[in-house]
Amino acid sequence: MDQIDAWQGPAIVGFFHEFAEPDVEHRFLTAMLAQNRLRALLVIAIAALVSGTGVLARQIGFFSEPVVFRLWPALVQLAVCGVATLALWRFRGVRGTEYAATGFGIAYIAARCIALVAQPALADSAPGVIMGTICLLFLGLPVRPAILLPLMAIGSGVMAAVWGWQHRGVDSAAIGQMLEWIVITDIVLGAGLRLFRYSVRRQWAQAQALQHMAVHDELTGAANRRAYESALTKEWLRCQSIGAPLSLVMLDVDFFKLLNDSIGHAAGDACLRDLARLLESCLSRPGQILARTGGEEFTILLPETNEMAARSVARRVLDTIRDAAIAHPCSPLGAHLTVSLGVATGRAGEGFAAWELTALADRLVYSAKREGRNRLRQESLGVEAPPAPAGRLDAAGRQIAVGWKGSEAGFL
Repeated sequence: MDQIDAWQGPAIVGFFHEFAEPDVEHRFLTAMLAQNRLRALLVIAIAALVSGTGVLARQIGFFSEPVVFRLWPALVQLAVCGVATLALWRFRGVRGTEYAATGFGIAYIAARCIALVAQPALADSAPGVIMGTICLLFLGLPVRPAILLPLMAIGSGVMAAVWGWQHRGVDSAAIGQMLEWIVITDIVLGAGLRLFRYSVRRQWAQAQALQHMAVHDELTGAANRRAYESALTKEWLRCQSIGAPLSLVMLDVDFFKLLNDSIGHAAGDACLRDLARLLESCLSRPGQILARTGGEEFTILLPETNEMAARSVARRVLDTIRDAAIAHPCSPLGAHLTVSLGVATGRAGEGFAAWELTALADRLVYSAKREGRNRLRQESLGVEAPPAPAGRLDAAGRQIAVGWKGSEAGFL
């Protein structure tokens, strides 16, 4: 198994190098589909150009054989190229492209065999024709080695056998030398194919790992600030186009510095990883994103989510963290970790910008912290909350402030 150096990318395994995980291999093949189709079309174009040049040379009298031998082998090859192009146009998937390329390879080798039989004048150039054909198909066809290698080995052997049968009067030493060159060509191209597959997969895996690092927080695996801001802008514009609200749940760990100072940064990092895992479990819909936007600050992006649904997510977060009972032995609020939350909702069509929603959520978090922590505050963008009412006490003697629309504060 070969990990991708320090990037910890997907593992590449096997003699001919495939990704260990089938889903990663499928994603790679899908990402490379356009390039593979282009390679196959380039091979077909080169083959058609060679055959078309032969047709032109025969038409202007470069060869002296009867016209039936001058034209039809090259026309057969042109027909094969045309059918292969149509097949590639018709079958656009990963496997469809591979099958079309394989069919072209088989048909083109057969057409080359026909040309060797029909053209005695090719006796001197047959080794070059055979090896050129094999090189072209080896380097260009986007086909798995399990299919490509037998195709090339059998194809080169058949072409050499056809040529040897047609030109039995040729010196046996020349035939042996040609076969030797063909075997060497197959071996060299097989080794080149192996190196090529590894190089392409390695580059793709490194690009995937770097792309993941660019948008994810290394410690927690959540999206980082850059990814959050990009997603916020995108979702803000999308929600504006469909007239939907967008909400944020921003939270900050209470007394996190005390945790780091008392039991060490390693324990603090472990706490953040556990917290990120808990927050991920609170996401219930596609499109919801968890991001680490500060040292101990996380933000949940909730597209197409109104105030009531955002409050429900925030309460689920609080319940999940409370039930997990993550240890925080030096917290003045108790022996377990607590968080302060700000829940902000906005609508892009009301003349606000995306950054204002983030700023509102941030202000609400610090408002909750000033009021004693371990609570949430909620407002809607553009709706100014009135002063907190007197509220009431719960059974434990803690004050719960309620009574205004779009704003809530309290120990939960």
